[in-house]
Amino acid sequence: MGGFLPLLDRGPTLPGRGRVTATAVVAPLLEVRGIDAAYGPLQVLFDVSLDVAVGGRTALLGTNGAGKSTLLKVVSGLVKPTAGTVRYGGRELASLSASARARAGMVQIAGGRATFPSLTVLDNLRVGAYPFIRDRKRVASRLEAVLEQFPMLRARLGQVAGTLSGGEQQIMALGRALVAGPELLLVDELSLGLAPVVMQDVLAMVDELTRRGTALLLVEQSLNVALGITDHAYFMERGSVRFSGPTGELLERTDLVRSVFFGTASPGGSKRSSGSAR
Repeated sequence: MGGFLPLLDRGPTLPGRGRVTATAVVAPLLEVRGIDAAYGPLQVLFDVSLDVAVGGRTALLGTNGAGKSTLLKVVSGLVKPTAGTVRYGGRELASLSASARARAGMVQIAGGRATFPSLTVLDNLRVGAYPFIRDRKRVASRLEAVLEQFPMLRARLGQVAGTLSGGEQQIMALGRALVAGPELLLVDELSLGLAPVVMQDVLAMVDELTRRGTALLLVEQSLNVALGITDHAYFMERGSVRFSGPTGELLERTDLVRSVFFGTASPGGSKRSSGSAR
């Protein structure tokens, strides 16, 4: 892989605030409190709370259908909660759209093949620059930095994204997020579709990104991946948080780990009929 993507000016920030930085903020960068969420009459999140520190590396683990991806969508503004609050840099986000949150430095990589398959690789990367797309010099600088980090993308700029392998599409999605210059990176299953050798490169890159100040909230099925890249973890089951603490302590909770690998509800789990939501 090439040299690491340098820190860049992230541009617009939350209205009425300066850019959130580690030196300016003592409280957590992201504060989620008492979130309920539903799809129509089906409630899938129940009183969920979590924090992500400034520059923190946090994993969101759990069983299939626990509501992890729904929680990411609530944070990024794609799903409106029925109760609770989300604060970013000390500001309550209820009035901010998903696009406004992205401009403020909150960037999400969706699960699966998070691409626009009919567009070229170059156009997919340019989507990440949407908040400042009219600043051609800035767009060119961000794109060049990402292409130095991922040289395989440079060789495929004119290729239609849908023809890339699953792993290549995941790398492209990460590159697109980095073009945006995230302050908080929301990632839904980073390891999905990546070969082990590619996964190691991506993990090293994300690790370096967080070391330089970008906070991470990672939804992940692989406990090994979470152990390798995060410091704090939350474990969700049936729409509720069952565990919060250092990621390594999850290894001592065999009841929770068993529920991930074997799909069995752990003893004492929530009895709510929450349905299924990733």
